[in-house]
Amino acid sequence: MVVQVLDQIGVYGGQWTMGMEEDDNVQLLKSMLYDGLVRWNAEWTAVEPNLAESWEVENDGAKYTFTLRDGVKWSDGTPFSSADVMFWVESIRGNEELHGDFPGWMEIEVDGEDIGPTVTAPDATTLVFEWPAPNGLFLQRLAIPNGLELTHYQAEYAKKFLPEFNPDLDAEVAAAGLPGWIELWEAMVAFDLSGINARNQNPELPTLTAWMIKNRLGEGQVLNAERNPYYWKVDAEGQQLPYIDSIRYSLVSDREVLLLNALNGEIGLQDRRVGDLVDKPVLADGREKGGYKFFETISSNMNTDVISFNLNHKDPAKREMFNNKLFRQALSVAINRQEIIDLVYVSQGQPWQAAPAPGSVFADEEMGTQFTQYRPGAGRSLARRGGLYKRCRRYAGRPGRQSDR
Repeated sequence: MVVQVLDQIGVYGGQWTMGMEEDDNVQLLKSMLYDGLVRWNAEWTAVEPNLAESWEVENDGAKYTFTLRDGVKWSDGTPFSSADVMFWVESIRGNEELHGDFPGWMEIEVDGEDIGPTVTAPDATTLVFEWPAPNGLFLQRLAIPNGLELTHYQAEYAKKFLPEFNPDLDAEVAAAGLPGWIELWEAMVAFDLSGINARNQNPELPTLTAWMIKNRLGEGQVLNAERNPYYWKVDAEGQQLPYIDSIRYSLVSDREVLLLNALNGEIGLQDRRVGDLVDKPVLADGREKGGYKFFETISSNMNTDVISFNLNHKDPAKREMFNNKLFRQALSVAINRQEIIDLVYVSQGQPWQAAPAPGSVFADEEMGTQFTQYRPGAGRSLARRGGLYKRCRRYAGRPGRQSDR
């Protein structure tokens, strides 16, 4: 697969240094090791080919046929094929002791029942997913990290950890000091986005991603990854990717330590957990001493901070006030958003409502900017129109309620 040049052809070598909080290892690694059948493009506007070079959608989204790239290999040199995905379907998801069904994001509801797809592989480079009714969002869901499960398992390697394929598994479980084969499976092979993932626990686990984890997470304060010698992407000149030799993740206890590492110039390139607007003032002041500079990313967040009221508050007086649209509008124009942006976020950002962000295909200028201009006079006018001055004074004057003003 040829990756188009963004700026210029790269140079081989070097190490990428990053910081990783102990409670964030799974989330960070899944964003770094992201190679499924399909993927979102860099702008997050469309799903594009990846391990699947093309696909065809039929029957209004009830049938998807994927054509896999020919010649792709796992990190140990074993060819990747549709048989690996079918192994996941039949021997992992079809195993009652492990799962017994498909993940929820692959199912659709038909007559009140959750139905997964029928999956077939006509040949080594073809996969067919079919439901009894349309599953219109399957492609988009396949492109998120949950979809990485389909390409996580190399059949040849994973079979060693299933009783039906390995008659000596009980002895291996005993040698590992574990209570059963499922615990060994979880430690050595299993895919889990919410907890400990075998990808960062077992350096021997074959992968299709650009980098291979080389030591067990938790052994020391560093997690190392090296270039995959069989990675299947090249640049426009046919040079194998990635260019970088290795990645070094320094494990830290909390966000403050991560920020300190950034200030000391110990991070090569990173946005996660150090790119928040709240850290910008400190990082901006330390750029010269730390020898680093800022770069811009496209955030998936619609906003940084949003105030929302509980419209079903148990207190009837509060519930009445919070449900009054004029009250919410009056409060909105009484907030000086630009001043907060200038003082807290070093002028990074713009006033915006709880609406799709600029750049999104769903963005709407009117919806995003309404009632965001600081106009305290207009706020008082809105409050008067809703009779809110009298109501708020009456409510604040209730016994024991002064703190609610």
